[in-house]
Amino acid sequence: MTRASKTILLDQEARDQALDTTRSILVQAPAGSGKTELLTMRFLKLLAMVEEPEQVLAITFTKAATAEMRHRILSKLEQVRSNEALSSEDFQAVALARAALANSNQRGWRLLEQSQRLNIQTIDSLCLGIAHQMPLTARLSGTLEPTENAQPLYRDAARRTLDQLGGSDVELNAALTSLLTLRDSNLRDCESLLTGMLGTRDQWMRAFPLAGEIDWEQARVKLEAPLQREIGKVLNEAHALLSSHPMMTAELLELADYACNSTELKIDIKLLAGLQELPGVSAEFIQHWHCLCDLLLTNEGQPRKRYDITTGFPPKKNNAKQRMNLLVGDLTKIPRLHGLLVDIRNLPPARYSEQQWKTLRSMFTALRHAAVELNSVFAERGSVDFVEIGMAARAVLLGIGAEGLPSDRGTQIHHLLIDEFQDTSRRQHELIALLLQSWTADAEDGRTFFLVGDPMQSIYMFRQADVELFDLVRRQGLNTGKRMLPVKDLHLQTNFRSSAGIVKPLNSIFKIIFPHNANAEAAAVDFLPGVAKNMNQSPGAYQVHPDYVESAKNLQGDDADEDDRSLHAGEADQGETSRVLEIIHRHLPTIEAAQRDGKEFTVAVLARAKNHLIHIAAALREQQIPFRAIELENLGGRQEILDLQSLTRALLHPMDRIAWLALLRAPWCALELREIHLLCGTDDRQRMEASVARQIEERICLLTEEAQRRVSRLTSVLQTALRSRYSQTSFASWIERTWRSLGGAACVDVTGYENALAYFRMLERVSPDGIGAMGEEFSDQLNRLFARPDPETSERCGIQLMTIHKAKGLGFNVVLLPGLHKRAQRDAPSLIRYLERTTGEGIELLAAPIDSKGEDTSALNRWVQLQRDNREAEERKRLLYVACTRAREELHLFGTATVTNSTLSSKPGTLLNTAWPALEPVFVSRRPLPVAEPIQGILAFPPPASSSSILSAIAAGAAVSTIQRLPANWSRQTFLSNVTKTVSNTAVTADVPVQDQRRPQGARSSRTLGTVVHALFERSISLRRSGLPGSQLLAGSPRLYEQALGLARHEGLTPGDAEACAKLSMKALRFALEDEEGVWILTPRDEDGVESSWTGLVDGVARTLRIDRFFRAGAEPLSEGSDCLWIIDYKTAAPNVSGFLDEEQLIYREQLESYGRMMRLAHGDEVKLRLGLYYPLLKKLLWWAA
Repeated sequence: MTRASKTILLDQEARDQALDTTRSILVQAPAGSGKTELLTMRFLKLLAMVEEPEQVLAITFTKAATAEMRHRILSKLEQVRSNEALSSEDFQAVALARAALANSNQRGWRLLEQSQRLNIQTIDSLCLGIAHQMPLTARLSGTLEPTENAQPLYRDAARRTLDQLGGSDVELNAALTSLLTLRDSNLRDCESLLTGMLGTRDQWMRAFPLAGEIDWEQARVKLEAPLQREIGKVLNEAHALLSSHPMMTAELLELADYACNSTELKIDIKLLAGLQELPGVSAEFIQHWHCLCDLLLTNEGQPRKRYDITTGFPPKKNNAKQRMNLLVGDLTKIPRLHGLLVDIRNLPPARYSEQQWKTLRSMFTALRHAAVELNSVFAERGSVDFVEIGMAARAVLLGIGAEGLPSDRGTQIHHLLIDEFQDTSRRQHELIALLLQSWTADAEDGRTFFLVGDPMQSIYMFRQADVELFDLVRRQGLNTGKRMLPVKDLHLQTNFRSSAGIVKPLNSIFKIIFPHNANAEAAAVDFLPGVAKNMNQSPGAYQVHPDYVESAKNLQGDDADEDDRSLHAGEADQGETSRVLEIIHRHLPTIEAAQRDGKEFTVAVLARAKNHLIHIAAALREQQIPFRAIELENLGGRQEILDLQSLTRALLHPMDRIAWLALLRAPWCALELREIHLLCGTDDRQRMEASVARQIEERICLLTEEAQRRVSRLTSVLQTALRSRYSQTSFASWIERTWRSLGGAACVDVTGYENALAYFRMLERVSPDGIGAMGEEFSDQLNRLFARPDPETSERCGIQLMTIHKAKGLGFNVVLLPGLHKRAQRDAPSLIRYLERTTGEGIELLAAPIDSKGEDTSALNRWVQLQRDNREAEERKRLLYVACTRAREELHLFGTATVTNSTLSSKPGTLLNTAWPALEPVFVSRRPLPVAEPIQGILAFPPPASSSSILSAIAAGAAVSTIQRLPANWSRQTFLSNVTKTVSNTAVTADVPVQDQRRPQGARSSRTLGTVVHALFERSISLRRSGLPGSQLLAGSPRLYEQALGLARHEGLTPGDAEACAKLSMKALRFALEDEEGVWILTPRDEDGVESSWTGLVDGVARTLRIDRFFRAGAEPLSEGSDCLWIIDYKTAAPNVSGFLDEEQLIYREQLESYGRMMRLAHGDEVKLRLGLYYPLLKKLLWWAA
């Protein structure tokens, strides 16, 4: 930034101090304050000081953040080396980058050529590296690969544990029997509960170690201690508060004694009789305090407003009732008293009951055995979860310390930087402390740590992120277990993202929402206001769109069903969706202009949960407005995937009646329901037991002639497929070929086709032989796949739909937040309800066993859940803050308040309820006046249909996800399309074994470039096949560029790298279309293939070879005909080195010839082969005869 711009930043002094590399620093950086840039600049400054680059370690929590930080550092170094003109605002970064590059050159690091020496890692990759360096200490084999989805492994371990029921292990058998009794002998329920606990074993192992003997009595004392501390803390506070008002307390005890003498008393307060002073503060007096609460509070926890004979105050001549009413009025004025009385009511018991402890002990016994089984599963599957990796790294550091870690260069960590520190879990915090345990508190040591984050953006409680740790380090420093490392606390305020028209109202709102002087033990944080760098305050930058719905109580009286509180909720959703679309329509011309000019403009619709966006996604599709949904629509719920699943099940199981009926209803057959009933609907038991195929054969004559043609074509294709099943080795190709033969590809649009290809790829990966296609692992994998985003949009331009969690770290021009009044789905109950929290005495674990089915929730369970609920309520404040601060230019909030009698309210547990203290005045002021009841018997005219507009025309060209019914006379075209081919390749031999062939592995950007170029070539062939002239291909280059950019980002590149990759990919396509040999290769033909997989048996092992391009042509390039079969492999390398092509032919010759041997088995030995490597960036085809 310029020197002039420095003077207007209120936090410039803090930013300058953040670059002080002589001290350790903790920076609170609110949304949009440029924390990533600050991290980058400090990293560059440290690179100029250290002896080896590995001495500077930066830790992030996502791969995307790691890539982004690496990209920023390398970009600045490259700009300095190439002397590129930088903006004047980057003068400080230029100076730091120049010093870092000078140190790199002086010491021979060659960072730009060896960027892997930049020590930037995710916390998980760091743990994996530590564990693999000392595998014996870690007890973790180096062959185990981390998996993102460990649920199948947990389930397998839980199942194996339950299989030991009735076995020789008496203790385990008793524990499992107890668990089954607790859950009504429901094995599936028990399996699910054990599965859910294994993923968090690093938390509960604090109380119950996974190995070794357990002192159960000591464990019980440790777990009961937090209960007793909580009781003492609350009772002490209540006692002190009441004691500070001695006159009122004396009056209260006198009136309580009076009430106890009533013969009509209906509340249990007998323990208050004769009390002359407040009850004690130890757990033995808890019942006395409960009696006091019952006297002062209603069953719902509200202060009593009246007293009568049932509460101990009969209508007599004395004034006791009047005195009590006056006293209660005075007590309600004491701050915090009401909350303390409610807390007393909710206090847990001081000890576990004997039954609870027996249950808890049985659960942990079963869990310890399940953890042992899980290690066996890890070894068998060759996979391991990140929890195990973290535990292994911790074991290494506990055993030998960070100083004992081996290193190729003998270097150690001198400087540590951590991004998003507020998202650190306790286990990760412990690991960081162990890494630094040899550091000294002396500043002269020269070692520093730099922690940056924002407690207001801590929204990952479900991942065990603990916001309390941020405040703990701020107050105390970083505790390594051996010493406390001091830290300088800094705060940033300047917001570079949002305009003042958004920042100012948000400051006002969140100052009300966030607590003041927050209690860190409750996971609450204070609000830090921001100051906008962009002072634009355009009208409409911040808008609230309130809606109202009458409660069921208003419309039906006091006896209305509790589950139907909002009769018109559906209408409210429709109204909200309409208003959202109105705003989107207003921005469509801007989006279209940005797409045309290659600029950035995004409109984001964010919601707390995926299902809150369903109505909006449906409305956008209906109006043909393209949008990009980020992991929103599960692939398994798409109709084309449901049809493919039915096809898979029907081919595997002829008696799967539901699957066969689904095939008849699917668009490639598309029978009407009455026609399906004619075929298969019968009350005859013998006919019902027959297969659907048999019923079709017997009753097809009942259908119309057109329906008969449809069914006959379906059965013919299926019979052909079943006959060829065992002549093929690739199950996925068998399903894909059948689907195409049925006409599945002709039934779907572009998005549906991409989703189908994703299904086939997953099928080939998860179930290559078809055996697993009906299993749970296949369902798990399918549930983790999401529908591909609309190719018409990109992350840089267009409409984005995603959850708030997915939007964290991103910014959008316009943000819409619908559904603030909707609740998120609650988590399923766990086997043990537990919570870790930090107190002044350290870390404590609250644990309560699950209650028996059908029983009321125990007081202990209610209390532990209440502690979790309180933390979730605080996190909802932070979630709303994250959502609102994504906006740059406009922010729109949508919520529906409930009208009950004359008051407005919001549903508890919603974001609207979280914001209600700040937004209630807005809802009250905009509430419409009551409308007179319409005269009965008069029919209202329907509203006129809206005419088409220019906005409708803009949206008309957008892709809509549709499934089309095939005509009865449809037949498949004869040319080969992109389909996985399979041949029996038992006779393949080669001088070089197939398993020894290796593709050179370049950097991620190089591999992604190849992927994107291949996709563009495939797309160009598809467009030309559909009739688009080759000369017009580049006319659609802006759209092709956006698709290339989206694919590059999907492969994990940073925005800068993805943009460079997309530009180079478009250059490759342009060069190919300018090159006559390139045009010849990309010309569609009757018998050709693109990105085709060929599977065969090599030495008895099934292997798959993927061919970029094959087609029939003449014997020479540019010649037509069908004499020769050409096999082309695309290459994106373009070095200006003599002899390069000759070396390339030597490297890839055997690979292409193995392709040729495979093709000869499919086409016959007599086929003439031509093999080639095509280099579009060189405009060069290297070919030879085989």
